[in-house]
Amino acid sequence: MLPVVRAVARLLLAALVASAAGTAFAQPPGGRPADRRQNWGGGRMSGEERQRFREDLQRQNQYADPRRRADPAGEDRARRYAEWQRMSPEQREGIRRDMRDYNRDFDRRR
Repeated sequence: MLPVVRAVARLLLAALVASAAGTAFAQPPGGRPADRRQNWGGGRMSGEERQRFREDLQRQNQYADPRRRADPAGEDRARRYAEWQRMSPEQREGIRRDMRDYNRDFDRRR
């Protein structure tokens, strides 16, 4: 029985090595051809280009829909954060504990 298991293991190992080598040899030498490589502009932007780009973005944002430009929940988030900061550390810890207990017991209530 043992020689049969060894023979099957060797056969499987040989098949695995052959399939891995086959996919490696199927690749073109040297990776992707140079003409297919993406050109990312040849390096960093100059200061003038960066300034022009920044001005273009500001101009685009100027004509954007004001409802999309503003964060609708921003003021509410700022108000809640300020309220959280005014609480004492004990109050904040109590809220954290209550939320932890609520989340822990959630599955039991279902």
